Amino acid sequence: MAEKRLKFECWNCSRNYTLLRELADKKKLFVACPFCGQEAVVDLTPYLKPIIDIYKTESQTGESEAITLELPEILPTQKLPAQDSDT
Repeated sequence: MAEKRLKFECWNCSRNYTLLRELADKKKLFVACPFCGQEAVVDLTPYLKPIIDIYKTESQTGESEAITLELPEILPTQKLPAQDSDT
């Protein structure tokens, strides 16, 4: 899958920016705001939508299921969870 230009809203400074990202089989994107430098995560799970195709041939009828992404115009970002250190 080719890269796609996506628009993000920074969780820290609320500015919008665009980045090229490849979406193939990803449930999370990790990005950094070019304005304030804060790293962020975008959870794509809420935008996954199942597609069910029903087909019929001479000998059988069936269904096939696929998943597509229905993304909003601007993807909201979230602060990265705090890293717990064991030391």
